Amino acid sequence: MLRDRTSVLLYIVYPLLFIAMIAYDFFEKKEDKIVFVDTMKVFEKFQMSVEMKKIGEQELNQRKHVVDSLYRLLEDPQYAAKKEGIMKEFVFEKENLEAFTQKFAEEESSKIWQRIHSYATEYSRDKGYKIVLGMQPNETILYGDENSDVSNEFIMYLNSKYEGNK
Repeated sequence: MLRDRTSVLLYIVYPLLFIAMIAYDFFEKKEDKIVFVDTMKVFEKFQMSVEMKKIGEQELNQRKHVVDSLYRLLEDPQYAAKKEGIMKEFVFEKENLEAFTQKFAEEESSKIWQRIHSYATEYSRDKGYKIVLGMQPNETILYGDENSDVSNEFIMYLNSKYEGNK
């Protein structure tokens, strides 16, 4: 009789329990999601990037105006006697313009990427994503199914967080 119970357990009950556990695991377990974002699109459409670009363009235009004015003075025959001094000032301002452009781009890009990364952590946790990959042209992701592209949704999330919304 003990042997009959053991047989029933081994051949009927245990396999049913095993199947039930697999089914539960399959249906109840969240699917691990791997998605990607187009990093260039995210960077360009992130509101912080848009704002910083405007600020940079204003400063750049002011500095460029100074360089252009000095260049016009160099071309003007009325200032031939002061050409050497104007040339020194022109070279100085042109170098400042180039240094500003490079420094501004590097510093602001770094700040923007830091913010994007901090928001990406929250976004990934909120959405239950295990991995969010960044994709750029000529980069390591060779293919991404358009259904896995969450770039636009992520941009809306970034801009909402940047504007102070929860």
